[in-house]
Amino acid sequence: MVNLLNTDRSEAFTIHRGDRIAQLVVQAVSAVQFREVTCLPESVRGTSGHGDSGGFGAR
Repeated sequence: MVNLLNTDRSEAFTIHRGDRIAQLVVQAVSAVQFREVTCLPESVRGTSGHGDSGGFGAR
């Protein structure tokens, strides 16, 4: 069942059986809990920061 509202006061809108008038999106919703910290632990990412996974040779 779909709630449908025509907000056009000057023109009627007719729907027929089989008309595509709605979409359904099924998506998982994750519950998270944020925790504030003063510093982050060491990482294996390297010294260049975010995205530094290697593979491009020495710079």
